[in-house]
Amino acid sequence: MKFYNPVPGHGPTKIADTFGPGVRPGGHTGWDFRCPTFTPVVASAPGYVYEAGFLNVDCGWGVRVNSDGWPISYCHFTDGEVRVNVGDLVDYQTVLGLSGESGNAVYPHLHASWENPSGVKIDPATILEGEGWIRDGWVDPRDLSLRHNQWVLRKRGYYSGTLDGLWGPLTEQAVRDFQGTVSIARSGELDAVTLAVLYGRGKWSRRPGG
Repeated sequence: MKFYNPVPGHGPTKIADTFGPGVRPGGHTGWDFRCPTFTPVVASAPGYVYEAGFLNVDCGWGVRVNSDGWPISYCHFTDGEVRVNVGDLVDYQTVLGLSGESGNAVYPHLHASWENPSGVKIDPATILEGEGWIRDGWVDPRDLSLRHNQWVLRKRGYYSGTLDGLWGPLTEQAVRDFQGTVSIARSGELDAVTLAVLYGRGKWSRRPGG
């Protein structure tokens, strides 16, 4: 069984807290992947879903998958943004839900942990395939696809067009409307300031009445 990054495709993955003693009682039993709110979380390995929804006050909203005897936990999804149900079979890259900061999270991230069939929590650094992991920092929203930005604008109540990843009048108007709501320059461009606010690095609000 191979295990892969559960938040791929958004620039270099940033690790906010790694496996080990840490600062909390009992240590840290997984990895915290810093990523913008609403980042798609995908299955690290194939398996079946045995818990989905609000898991507990610590984990918040999330999913637990049994992958060939390995329980994998995915925590701190955005409230209600779980995309699978108990009993579903998942494969690599199946979207489980959207990241957030539910439960005891104090910033947007995904907490994920891997437990072997003997019930021992395993350091992800020893089992995850692929990417060169980078500790600390944020994923730059400018690395996200336009289609994903359209999705977030729709989620906020500003975009009603097709999620086609193409820049057009509807996307530009959605950006202008969002910028007007949060009182930043209505350039109609997804510049660094607009993206920072859109992805929760500053104050934002939904469209009034949305």
